[in-house]
Amino acid sequence: MSEATAIEAGTARDLDRETAGIARRGTAAALDIVVLLVLITPLALPQLEQLMVAVMASDADLFFETLFEYDLAWWRDAGVYAVSFAYGVLMLARYGRTVGMMALRIRVTDLSSESISFWRAVLRTGAYLLPHVAAVATYDWSELAFLLISAMQTIGLLWIMVDRAHQGYHDKIARTLVMHERRYLEQRPTDVPETEGIATSRSSPPM
Repeated sequence: MSEATAIEAGTARDLDRETAGIARRGTAAALDIVVLLVLITPLALPQLEQLMVAVMASDADLFFETLFEYDLAWWRDAGVYAVSFAYGVLMLARYGRTVGMMALRIRVTDLSSESISFWRAVLRTGAYLLPHVAAVATYDWSELAFLLISAMQTIGLLWIMVDRAHQGYHDKIARTLVMHERRYLEQRPTDVPETEGIATSRSSPPM
């Protein structure tokens, strides 16, 4: 079944039951943030220490000032985003799910419920991270731009609540679904290993 046919036949497939909602996906994302905090600690240690001071002092102003205005060395900033991007791309391309998704038993697929290619993982992860990077980059010179970008990204993520296939904006861009693991395995041929490599016919860039 082609991707276009698959998504248009969503009512027959009952995508509302096959795909994960915002609560499960949000919980998985929160777990991934914990994983990323561990991975980026060596790069962002000065900022993380200041955030902890703000939390211990219950100082919301200091917390948000540190979160958005703390001046890390450029190479630290670049490293934080590089690690976040690499984590998303490599986990999705190799395993179809991040650590948080593994814990919540959900995974990313294309619209035909097949494992995604490396390039689709790049597109999806980039689409997810780019608004955050843009918002942080504009915070110093335009609070309005920061608020608009943040609001647009938030609306794009909240769209998961009302979309028939529970797709966020990054899923729409990359043409992906976030399926329940059980539903994914039910539709997967029994003779195809779950950990099939990415060097298959699906390894071409998404178009």
